Amino acid sequence: MKNVMNHLEHKVTGRKLSHKKLIESEERYKRIADSFTDYLYSVKIENGRVTETFHNDASIAVTGYSPDEFAADPYLWINIVPPEERAGIVEKIQKIYTGDKLSSIEHRIICKDGTIRWVSDTTIPKYDSNYNLISYDGIIKDITERKLAEENIMQDQQRYYALIQTTFDGFCVTDYAGNIIEVNDSYCRMSGYSKEQLLQMSIMDLDFQESNDNTKKRIDEMIRIGRNRFESIHKCADGSLINVEVSTTVLKDKNVILSFLIIQLKEKLLKMPFVKVKIGIKCWLIILPMLYGLWI
Repeated sequence: MKNVMNHLEHKVTGRKLSHKKLIESEERYKRIADSFTDYLYSVKIENGRVTETFHNDASIAVTGYSPDEFAADPYLWINIVPPEERAGIVEKIQKIYTGDKLSSIEHRIICKDGTIRWVSDTTIPKYDSNYNLISYDGIIKDITERKLAEENIMQDQQRYYALIQTTFDGFCVTDYAGNIIEVNDSYCRMSGYSKEQLLQMSIMDLDFQESNDNTKKRIDEMIRIGRNRFESIHKCADGSLINVEVSTTVLKDKNVILSFLIIQLKEKLLKMPFVKVKIGIKCWLIILPMLYGLWI
């Protein structure tokens, strides 16, 4: 009898220890989950309407609102979205009611203290046997820093674009194969091609002096060194030729080459309306005084 009692006592003690470990494990998981700035939520649906929501404690760090405040108002999640964005969010959420797949939604929220944050909302729906939506779980991720960085990059790109378009020098961006992917108005005027035409071309189409193989070797050298400076002859849309000085910089993180193209001085003079491209006494009598004036 004593052995039986000892066995039962040992069994009960083991169960208590297992239960204690389970509680400790659950509490540990809850502490870990609540320490995330990204937070989890669940939404219960009945007859197509939201009846209950649950948000973990990390919602305070992201939104300023506690789980109890979200539980007290099932529509608080949409009320903290700026009014001008709510219709689009609701329209996207409605897709999960019909069984459509829903990708992550990025939108702004108005926090309890009035600050604006950007969040990414990813949802996982749950349906009953009749494929009626009964709930969905989700995770809210704070992406404010990423969005601010993107906005700064966009502003930098706009400033860069304005600078490039106002320079008198030609400018183009090519990929490592030599394909033109951006060009400014100055180079369009220099070459006589439209921007649309140039974006369908490569450097090989413009370089009159080098063979395609030599141009490819030069590009490989640029990529290896990171920059280069050289002279080249480009063929214009009307068949004329221009001498250009090319300064290149390789952006290895973008896999592109930036090139500034400057027409050589003699080419600028020969392109002036009152100078005829005839090498004769009259022509040099016009050009030489101008060069003298420029040099002094």
